[in-house]
Amino acid sequence: MRLENSLMRMTQTQRKENVYKLRQYMEREDISVYELERRCGIGASVIANIMKGTSIGSPQTWKRISACTQQHYDFILKMQKKDARAKKKKIDSFIPEYVFTHLNRFGNTLISRKIMRKYGEDAIINEMKRHGYHVEMHTTENDTHVIQMCC
Repeated sequence: MRLENSLMRMTQTQRKENVYKLRQYMEREDISVYELERRCGIGASVIANIMKGTSIGSPQTWKRISACTQQHYDFILKMQKKDARAKKKKIDSFIPEYVFTHLNRFGNTLISRKIMRKYGEDAIINEMKRHGYHVEMHTTENDTHVIQMCC
């Protein structure tokens, strides 16, 4: 049986002790898996799989069981990669996110005519300065507006 998932892991000893504590609680309270499901708000199949040993559950499952039974259960949380689940910080600007991303990655980017008409070149340059970007703008022969990082 696999004793880990993407969020946590358990040693064989921890799993045995946790299941033993859970069985003891159920015997002491004289309740079934279905009653434990009702009390804890966890699916009966999840509880049954944990007790059979085909699953170790999730941290949220064990926290709910712990709150319900008022017992402590051991497991080891895995460290999450910061960038794996962290949401990107939104930039507070009228300039689209892709402009900042492309400037960081490539050093230049195009900006839409719609934004150019609405705000103008000076406003866009000032907004970029506000976010710490020193840029210059130019227009190509086919009327494409290019923003380029300055040295």
